[in-house]
Amino acid sequence: MSRSENTLFEWWQRHHLQPEPQETDPEKLGQRTPPDERLFERLADLAGVPVEGTGILKQAVHRQLDDVWNSHWVDFLPDAPKGWRTTAQKELRNIERLSRGLHAALQKLSPRSEAAMNLGTIEVNDQRGPIRNTQRAERAVEFEWYYGVIERLAEIASQEVSRIARQKRRGKGKGRGRPRGSTLIVNPSSFPGTTLFLLWDVRAAGGRLTLDKNSGRGTLPQALQVLSPYLPPGFIPKSLTASTLAKLKAMANKMAKGNIRTAIIDPVTG
Repeated sequence: MSRSENTLFEWWQRHHLQPEPQETDPEKLGQRTPPDERLFERLADLAGVPVEGTGILKQAVHRQLDDVWNSHWVDFLPDAPKGWRTTAQKELRNIERLSRGLHAALQKLSPRSEAAMNLGTIEVNDQRGPIRNTQRAERAVEFEWYYGVIERLAEIASQEVSRIARQKRRGKGKGRGRPRGSTLIVNPSSFPGTTLFLLWDVRAAGGRLTLDKNSGRGTLPQALQVLSPYLPPGFIPKSLTASTLAKLKAMANKMAKGNIRTAIIDPVTG
Protein backbone atom coordinates (compact mmCIF):
# COMPACT_ATOMS: atom_id res chain seq x y z
CA MET A 1 0.00 0.00 0.00
CA SER A 2 1.21 3.50 -0.67
CA ARG A 3 -1.04 5.05 1.94
CA SER A 4 -3.17 3.58 4.70
CA GLU A 5 -5.84 5.36 6.71
CA ASN A 6 -5.06 3.06 9.63
CA THR A 7 -3.20 4.99 12.27
CA LEU A 8 0.54 4.51 12.60
CA PHE A 9 0.01 3.16 16.12
CA GLU A 10 -2.50 0.58 14.88
CA TRP A 11 -0.08 -0.54 12.17
CA TRP A 12 2.68 -0.86 14.78
CA GLN A 13 0.38 -2.96 16.98
CA ARG A 14 -0.49 -5.33 14.11
CA HIS A 15 2.91 -5.69 12.46
CA HIS A 16 5.82 -4.33 14.40
CA LEU A 17 5.87 -6.90 17.18
CA GLN A 18 5.52 -9.82 14.76
CA PRO A 19 8.60 -11.81 13.67
CA GLU A 20 9.57 -11.86 10.01
CA PRO A 21 12.22 -13.61 7.87
CA GLN A 22 15.68 -12.08 8.19
CA GLU A 23 17.85 -10.87 5.29
CA THR A 24 20.28 -13.57 4.12
CA ASP A 25 21.99 -11.89 1.14
CA PRO A 26 25.72 -11.80 2.10
CA GLU A 27 26.36 -8.69 -0.01
CA LYS A 28 23.59 -6.76 1.73
CA LEU A 29 24.48 -8.05 5.16
CA GLY A 30 28.05 -6.86 4.58
CA GLN A 31 26.78 -3.28 4.36
CA ARG A 32 25.33 -3.18 7.86
CA THR A 33 26.30 -3.90 11.43
CA PRO A 34 23.95 -6.67 12.57
CA PRO A 35 22.15 -6.05 15.86
CA ASP A 36 23.79 -7.89 18.73
CA GLU A 37 23.17 -8.57 22.40
CA ARG A 38 25.26 -5.55 23.37
CA LEU A 39 22.81 -3.27 21.53
CA PHE A 40 19.74 -4.77 23.16
CA GLU A 41 21.36 -4.76 26.61
CA ARG A 42 22.28 -1.07 26.31
CA LEU A 43 18.79 -0.12 25.12
CA ALA A 44 17.15 -2.14 27.89
CA ASP A 45 19.43 -0.54 30.46
CA LEU A 46 18.74 3.00 29.23
CA ALA A 47 14.98 2.44 29.18
CA GLY A 48 14.81 0.47 32.42
CA VAL A 49 13.18 -2.50 30.68
CA PRO A 50 12.51 -5.37 33.10
CA VAL A 51 13.97 -8.79 32.39
CA GLU A 52 10.61 -10.19 31.27
CA GLY A 53 10.33 -7.44 28.63
CA THR A 54 13.73 -7.84 26.99
CA GLY A 55 12.44 -10.40 24.49
CA ILE A 56 9.72 -8.01 23.31
CA LEU A 57 12.23 -5.16 22.97
CA LYS A 58 14.73 -7.31 21.09
CA GLN A 59 12.17 -8.58 18.58
CA ALA A 60 10.62 -5.17 17.96
CA VAL A 61 13.90 -3.28 17.55
CA HIS A 62 15.32 -6.05 15.35
CA ARG A 63 12.31 -5.76 13.06
CA GLN A 64 12.55 -1.98 12.82
CA LEU A 65 16.23 -2.16 11.91
CA ASP A 66 15.43 -4.70 9.18
CA ASP A 67 12.61 -2.50 7.84
CA VAL A 68 14.84 0.56 7.68
CA TRP A 69 17.62 -1.33 5.89
CA ASN A 70 15.20 -2.97 3.45
CA SER A 71 13.86 0.46 2.55
CA HIS A 72 17.42 1.78 2.23
CA TRP A 73 18.48 -1.04 -0.09
CA VAL A 74 15.56 -0.40 -2.42
CA ASP A 75 16.08 3.36 -2.33
CA PHE A 76 19.79 3.16 -3.12
CA LEU A 77 20.18 0.42 -5.71
CA PRO A 78 23.81 0.42 -6.97
CA ASP A 79 24.41 1.47 -10.57
CA ALA A 80 20.68 1.93 -11.18
CA PRO A 81 20.10 3.39 -14.67
CA LYS A 82 18.22 6.63 -15.08
CA GLY A 83 14.49 6.09 -15.11
CA TRP A 84 14.68 2.63 -13.52
CA ARG A 85 11.74 3.35 -11.23
CA THR A 86 9.41 4.13 -14.12
CA THR A 87 10.49 0.94 -15.90
CA ALA A 88 10.13 -1.14 -12.74
CA GLN A 89 6.65 0.22 -12.05
CA LYS A 90 5.55 -0.64 -15.58
CA GLU A 91 6.96 -4.17 -15.39
CA LEU A 92 5.56 -4.86 -11.92
CA ARG A 93 2.11 -3.56 -12.83
CA ASN A 94 2.19 -6.03 -15.71
CA ILE A 95 3.16 -8.85 -13.34
CA GLU A 96 0.32 -7.86 -11.01
CA ARG A 97 -2.20 -7.75 -13.86
CA LEU A 98 -1.14 -11.11 -15.29
CA SER A 99 -1.04 -12.77 -11.87
CA ARG A 100 -4.52 -11.57 -10.95
CA GLY A 101 -5.81 -12.66 -14.34
CA LEU A 102 -4.28 -16.13 -13.99
CA HIS A 103 -5.63 -16.47 -10.45
CA ALA A 104 -9.12 -15.53 -11.63
CA ALA A 105 -8.88 -18.03 -14.51
CA LEU A 106 -7.86 -20.83 -12.15
CA GLN A 107 -10.78 -20.11 -9.87
CA LYS A 108 -13.17 -20.48 -12.82
CA LEU A 109 -11.88 -23.90 -13.93
CA SER A 110 -14.53 -26.52 -14.51
CA PRO A 111 -14.33 -29.65 -12.31
CA ARG A 112 -12.90 -31.71 -15.19
CA SER A 113 -10.27 -29.11 -15.99
CA GLU A 114 -9.26 -28.89 -12.34
CA ALA A 115 -9.04 -32.68 -12.17
CA ALA A 116 -6.79 -32.62 -15.23
CA MET A 117 -4.53 -30.04 -13.59
CA ASN A 118 -4.36 -32.17 -10.44
CA LEU A 119 -3.35 -35.18 -12.52
CA GLY A 120 -0.81 -33.11 -14.41
CA THR A 121 0.65 -31.90 -11.13
CA ILE A 122 1.22 -35.51 -10.03
CA GLU A 123 2.90 -36.43 -13.31
CA VAL A 124 5.14 -33.36 -13.41
CA ASN A 125 6.10 -33.90 -9.77
CA ASP A 126 6.99 -37.51 -10.58
CA GLN A 127 9.19 -36.34 -13.46
CA ARG A 128 10.84 -33.33 -11.83
CA GLY A 129 10.19 -33.78 -8.13
CA PRO A 130 7.69 -31.79 -6.08
CA ILE A 131 8.40 -28.16 -5.22
CA ARG A 132 8.03 -29.08 -1.58
CA ASN A 133 8.42 -32.39 0.18
CA THR A 134 5.14 -34.28 0.02
CA GLN A 135 4.05 -37.88 -0.08
CA ARG A 136 2.55 -39.11 -3.34
CA ALA A 137 -0.86 -39.42 -1.70
CA GLU A 138 -0.82 -35.70 -0.96
CA ARG A 139 0.27 -34.59 -4.41
CA ALA A 140 -3.24 -34.92 -5.86
CA VAL A 141 -4.20 -31.71 -4.07
CA GLU A 142 -0.82 -30.06 -4.59
CA PHE A 143 -2.28 -28.03 -7.46
CA GLU A 144 -4.28 -25.99 -4.93
CA TRP A 145 -0.98 -24.70 -3.56
CA TYR A 146 -0.45 -22.71 -6.74
CA TYR A 147 -3.61 -20.67 -6.14
CA GLY A 148 -2.06 -19.07 -3.09
CA VAL A 149 1.34 -18.61 -4.71
CA ILE A 150 -0.11 -16.76 -7.69
CA GLU A 151 -2.30 -14.59 -5.47
CA ARG A 152 0.70 -13.74 -3.29
CA LEU A 153 2.76 -12.87 -6.38
CA ALA A 154 0.14 -10.26 -7.34
CA GLU A 155 0.22 -8.82 -3.82
CA ILE A 156 4.02 -8.59 -3.86
CA ALA A 157 4.05 -6.80 -7.22
CA SER A 158 1.36 -4.36 -6.05
CA GLN A 159 3.26 -3.60 -2.85
CA GLU A 160 6.50 -2.88 -4.73
CA VAL A 161 4.74 -0.59 -7.21
CA SER A 162 3.55 1.44 -4.22
CA ARG A 163 7.00 1.41 -2.63
CA ILE A 164 8.64 2.74 -5.78
CA ALA A 165 5.98 5.44 -6.07
CA ARG A 166 6.82 6.55 -2.53
CA GLN A 167 10.50 6.71 -3.43
CA LYS A 168 9.75 8.91 -6.41
CA ARG A 169 7.76 11.28 -4.19
CA ARG A 170 10.60 11.29 -1.67
CA GLY A 171 13.02 12.27 -4.43
CA LYS A 172 10.87 15.33 -5.07
CA GLY A 173 11.02 16.30 -1.42
CA LYS A 174 7.59 14.92 -0.57
CA GLY A 175 6.27 12.21 1.69
CA ARG A 176 8.52 12.82 4.69
CA GLY A 177 5.91 13.16 7.38
CA ARG A 178 4.39 16.48 6.37
CA PRO A 179 0.82 17.40 7.30
CA ARG A 180 -1.86 16.94 4.67
CA GLY A 181 -4.99 18.67 5.83
CA SER A 182 -5.74 17.34 9.30
CA THR A 183 -3.85 14.08 8.72
CA LEU A 184 -0.17 13.56 9.45
CA ILE A 185 1.54 11.45 6.78
CA VAL A 186 4.21 9.18 8.24
CA ASN A 187 6.81 6.90 6.66
CA PRO A 188 7.53 4.12 9.21
CA SER A 189 11.08 3.66 7.88
CA SER A 190 12.02 7.32 8.28
CA PHE A 191 13.81 8.85 11.25
CA PRO A 192 10.57 10.22 12.76
CA GLY A 193 8.83 6.87 12.25
CA THR A 194 11.74 4.96 13.78
CA THR A 195 11.78 7.29 16.80
CA LEU A 196 8.05 6.83 17.36
CA PHE A 197 8.41 3.07 17.07
CA LEU A 198 11.33 3.02 19.49
CA LEU A 199 9.24 4.85 22.08
CA TRP A 200 6.37 2.38 21.61
CA ASP A 201 8.73 -0.62 21.58
CA VAL A 202 10.20 0.42 24.90
CA ARG A 203 6.77 1.05 26.39
CA ALA A 204 5.52 -2.36 25.22
CA ALA A 205 8.55 -3.94 26.90
CA GLY A 206 7.78 -2.20 30.18
CA GLY A 207 10.37 0.58 29.99
CA ARG A 208 10.49 4.31 29.38
CA LEU A 209 12.73 6.77 27.56
CA THR A 210 13.13 10.27 28.96
CA LEU A 211 13.78 13.72 27.53
CA ASP A 212 14.36 17.11 29.10
CA LYS A 213 12.62 19.55 26.74
CA ASN A 214 14.92 22.41 27.71
CA SER A 215 18.35 20.81 27.63
CA GLY A 216 17.61 18.03 25.14
CA ARG A 217 19.23 15.53 27.48
CA GLY A 218 17.76 12.21 28.47
CA THR A 219 17.71 8.53 27.62
CA LEU A 220 15.81 9.05 24.33
CA PRO A 221 18.68 10.86 22.53
CA GLN A 222 21.13 8.43 24.12
CA ALA A 223 19.13 5.45 22.79
CA LEU A 224 19.06 6.95 19.30
CA GLN A 225 22.83 7.41 19.36
CA VAL A 226 23.22 3.79 20.50
CA LEU A 227 21.12 2.71 17.50
CA SER A 228 23.01 4.92 15.03
CA PRO A 229 25.84 2.46 14.13
CA TYR A 230 23.25 -0.19 13.30
CA LEU A 231 21.35 2.04 10.85
CA PRO A 232 22.23 3.32 7.34
CA PRO A 233 24.82 6.13 7.19
CA GLY A 234 23.35 9.51 8.05
CA PHE A 235 20.03 8.06 9.16
CA ILE A 236 20.26 9.59 12.64
CA PRO A 237 20.81 13.37 12.32
CA LYS A 238 24.13 14.53 13.71
CA SER A 239 22.43 17.27 15.67
CA LEU A 240 19.27 16.15 17.44
CA THR A 241 17.47 19.28 18.63
CA ALA A 242 15.48 19.18 21.84
CA SER A 243 12.44 20.65 20.10
CA THR A 244 12.36 17.91 17.43
CA LEU A 245 12.63 15.10 19.95
CA ALA A 246 10.10 16.75 22.25
CA LYS A 247 7.58 16.96 19.41
CA LEU A 248 8.12 13.30 18.50
CA LYS A 249 7.78 12.20 22.11
CA ALA A 250 4.56 14.17 22.51
CA MET A 251 3.26 12.77 19.21
CA ALA A 252 3.99 9.21 20.35
CA ASN A 253 1.79 9.72 23.40
CA LYS A 254 -1.02 11.40 21.46
CA MET A 255 -0.96 8.82 18.65
CA ALA A 256 -1.16 5.97 21.15
CA LYS A 257 -4.28 7.61 22.58
CA GLY A 258 -5.76 8.24 19.13
CA ASN A 259 -5.59 12.02 19.49
CA ILE A 260 -3.67 12.52 16.22
CA ARG A 261 -5.03 11.22 12.95
CA THR A 262 -2.28 9.59 10.89
CA ALA A 263 -1.83 7.89 7.55
CA ILE A 264 1.03 5.67 6.56
CA ILE A 265 3.27 5.98 3.51
CA ASP A 266 4.32 2.55 2.31
CA PRO A 267 5.16 0.36 5.29
CA VAL A 268 8.11 -1.86 4.37
CA THR A 269 6.48 -5.23 5.76
CA GLY A 270 2.98 -3.99 4.16
